[in-house]
Amino acid sequence: MSDAGRSCEEAFQNIHSYFDAASHLYARISLRMLFKIYNSQNPPVSQEDFLEAAELIAHEKHTHVILQPEAFHEDAAPSQPMDQELLTDHLYLIGYGHYYELEQAQKGKPWYIPPRNAFLKYADSHYTEKTPQLQAMADYLSNTQRKLRCRPMEIEEEFDMILHMDESIQYIVEDGQRLGVHFQNQEDFRTFLRLCRMRKTSPRLESRGGFTHTEQGAGRGEKFCFKEHRQMIFSARAFRRASSFPFAPSLR
Repeated sequence: MSDAGRSCEEAFQNIHSYFDAASHLYARISLRMLFKIYNSQNPPVSQEDFLEAAELIAHEKHTHVILQPEAFHEDAAPSQPMDQELLTDHLYLIGYGHYYELEQAQKGKPWYIPPRNAFLKYADSHYTEKTPQLQAMADYLSNTQRKLRCRPMEIEEEFDMILHMDESIQYIVEDGQRLGVHFQNQEDFRTFLRLCRMRKTSPRLESRGGFTHTEQGAGRGEKFCFKEHRQMIFSARAFRRASSFPFAPSLR
């Protein structure tokens, strides 16, 4: 293979990795924006070469697709090829409700664009950023639990996925009990809730363009607020009543 051929092949593989990473980090992003991200971190390619690579990727089997915006908006004017969107599968497999929600949530928000090496880690669908909050929960589980059914970091990654989906704290507690997490006393449970509250603000969210609640809120001078029922769960009053929670049967 000539040097030019190897260069083209390498560029295609790089673009391929960027598509995988973007689908995991953002869930929805236009090819135009992804093209800008790619060219800002790699030897630039032309729009024509980028679109040619996108067409080849679209014909492969992935957990993402490339669609025109008018697939979701019947009254939309015909779009340009670079306006096509890279979408992860949960946005189109079961109705379009999640797509419309994410489209609205991302509107007007900036994109979180990590350095190249950090960005490409997201090409692995199982990758979880090892934040201090994640490590704190893993350390808590390792230091307080003796009958876990899998490694503390695996359980923490399970909690991370649940928090990412905005599920209730009850769901987390019940799932933790299934995995062998048991609370010895009220203080133990308070610590767990505090770590969940810290963790809640740290996952990278599709709805915030890959930013965390804390990062994007700080950038706009906002103070992050949970939904009303989340506020009840994480309030000091809720901590004091922890032993009476119906979803904490393991408290003794």
